[in-house]
Amino acid sequence: MGEILLQAETLWYREVVRFIRQPIRVVSAIATPLVFWLLLGAGLQASFKPSGMPAGLDYVQYFYPGVIVLMLLFTAIFATASTVDDRRQGFLQGVLVAPISRATIVLGQALGCTTLSLMQGAIFL
Repeated sequence: MGEILLQAETLWYREVVRFIRQPIRVVSAIATPLVFWLLLGAGLQASFKPSGMPAGLDYVQYFYPGVIVLMLLFTAIFATASTVDDRRQGFLQGVLVAPISRATIVLGQALGCTTLSLMQGAIFL
């Protein structure tokens, strides 16, 4: 069991380091939802009044949880693209021929993407 966790941790660590070493991904992960939230929130604030919305709650506050969910969704989509990129670069082929199970590979990449999503969500919160 310890060997499987070490293998998954190695793949998890690779995903996190790979994200951090690409500054454009770090900036876009923070800036995109922030701009999306501010521009759409401010732009639609005057025209969007849902029924049953409590008094004193403006659209920017109403839209905030949705932006966080969208940010997590975008992270999952980019994680899938990262896996495709791993395949194109040959890394995935190298991992698949290694003496580790495919479930461990999926676990390591899923943990890496989950960690990235949680870090982005925590920063945005």
